[in-house]
Amino acid sequence: MDTLSKLLQEAINKRGVSNRAAAQEIGVSHTTIFRILKGESVDYDTIILIAKWLGVSPSTLMDADSLSEDALANKISALLQTEPALAQVFEEAADRLATGQISPDTMRDLVAYAAYRLKTTKDVND
Repeated sequence: MDTLSKLLQEAINKRGVSNRAAAQEIGVSHTTIFRILKGESVDYDTIILIAKWLGVSPSTLMDADSLSEDALANKISALLQTEPALAQVFEEAADRLATGQISPDTMRDLVAYAAYRLKTTKDVND
C-alpha cells in the first residue's frame, strides 16, 4: 500500500467515517476515494485536497525519493535536449523559484507528484 492510500485509510479509520463521508468532507467523489485506496493514481488537485484534509504536505503523500545528483543532472540534461517544451517549463519554474514567486516547498511538491505518477503509471509497452 502506498503512502497516499495508507494515510487516507488510517485517517478514515481514526475519524470513524465512511469512505463516502470522507469523500464528501474532502470534496471529491466516493469513487475517487475507492480508487486511491486500491492504489490507483489521482491528479495533483485531488492530492492537494486530501493533504489539506489530512493536515500534511502534498509531498508527504507521494513517496518522493531522493536521487543521486550526478545521475539526475545527466538525465535531466538529456531529456531537456530532446524535449524543448519541457526545457521551457523547467526554465520558468527555476526562474520563479529564484525570484521567490514559488517556494522550494512548491517545487518539492511538484517533483514529488511527478515521482508519484511515475510509480503509479505503467509504461504502455509493459
